[in-house]
Amino acid sequence: MSSATQTTTADKSAFDLRQEEYLAARRAGAEAIEVGRETLETVSRQGEQLHHAEQMADETGYKLDKAGRILRGMTWSGWVANIFSTDVKRQQDGTAQQQQGNDTLVPSVYEDAPPVCRDAAQAVQNYNANLKVLTTCETDEQLETCHLICENMYRVALTEINKLLSTTTTSEAMDMDETSRVFVQKLQKDLTNLRSRQQIKKRYYERQKKEAQAYAQSRETLQLGDTTAEQNNNNKPRNDVTKELVVATDDPQAQKLLDLQNQHLAGISQHLDELGNLALNLGEATEKQAAMVEILDTKSDTILDKSRMVTRRADRMIQQKAWTPAKPTFQSTITIQHVPTQKYLAIANGYLVLRSHLDTSESCIFEVWKRQGSIFGLLSKFNRKWVGQNMLGSLECRASSFGRRQEFETEKEWKATPLLCASAGWGAGSYVVVSEKDHVVNIAPTGSVTGRVADLWCFREIH
Repeated sequence: MSSATQTTTADKSAFDLRQEEYLAARRAGAEAIEVGRETLETVSRQGEQLHHAEQMADETGYKLDKAGRILRGMTWSGWVANIFSTDVKRQQDGTAQQQQGNDTLVPSVYEDAPPVCRDAAQAVQNYNANLKVLTTCETDEQLETCHLICENMYRVALTEINKLLSTTTTSEAMDMDETSRVFVQKLQKDLTNLRSRQQIKKRYYERQKKEAQAYAQSRETLQLGDTTAEQNNNNKPRNDVTKELVVATDDPQAQKLLDLQNQHLAGISQHLDELGNLALNLGEATEKQAAMVEILDTKSDTILDKSRMVTRRADRMIQQKAWTPAKPTFQSTITIQHVPTQKYLAIANGYLVLRSHLDTSESCIFEVWKRQGSIFGLLSKFNRKWVGQNMLGSLECRASSFGRRQEFETEKEWKATPLLCASAGWGAGSYVVVSEKDHVVNIAPTGSVTGRVADLWCFREIH
């Protein structure tokens, strides 16, 4: 076999090997796209299931509200309350709410921004608006300029939010209410989500730019090599010049490899583009579903509170129809400690206060008396009075008997449990909370605090 034939065979072998490598890479890219599409489809089905779960939660909440209103109307006071209150209505479909505000995860405008947070909200709005402009850029110059603007907007927004988080000693921060603190946390979360989107788009743009530069450089290198070979061959004999020009510029095998490489890069670029779009869609879908899960978690807590309220009212109705009323029975002697502050609940002048230690006057000691179901009463061992709600809705320890206004309820686990005053809000119930400013112990307005965010209390038995 001649040397020319061996060279041709080796070139064919190298070409086939390169072609197999490119095909394997494109096949892997196609498989990755298929996996991404299946994942996106699965995430979409999960979103539909979450929408359905939200609808069921809304329907369950409506039926519990309706049942609670009917049970309340079976008493004279509840009948009067029903007359002066609106009937229960079904809430708007949670799915429709989610579809109306797909962008509510990071809203374009913060209409409910508290005054102290308006500068930070405006900065986040500006950053969000510039990110939307980023998707419409067509040229590299526009993209680079818009990325620089987005970086500046991000730094401004981050500075404003950090200013709200760090100035804990200023008068503005001291006057910041709970609504403002929650809003600052939302701004911080929104800014993080927007930053993540920008980073994804930036990496995608930089990868495309590098690929374009590498392709242009390879073409320039090839052309430069051809020109150099031609210049060097001008000083050689005619027969040698002709032979080397064929190898340098007109080699069909080299041109075939170059065409194969260009075709491979174009295919891989399409695959990467589609994978980038799939990643963006998956990221947005995951953000929306995370928000839906959080909403469902809140609604499940609300449904649990409503079901307990309906159970309490049904138990009261059963006790009222019974021939003999249920008598309270002594269960245990306890101390009650506020978990966040580690202070003890105590009695002072008929009101409930917090004390840093247990004293010898028994003002921090209570007796637990059980009645029906999970309802119990707290009898102070200090003044032999019952803890409960007075006519004005405040919490005190002055009742001489265990009535409906002295009913409480907790979780089964007493190590860290919310404490619910069952009579608050016309029997709907509300949690016992401690004011952050002056540490006053009182009952939260009905519906303003859920079981998840209510203050926790630790009940310890004394033997």
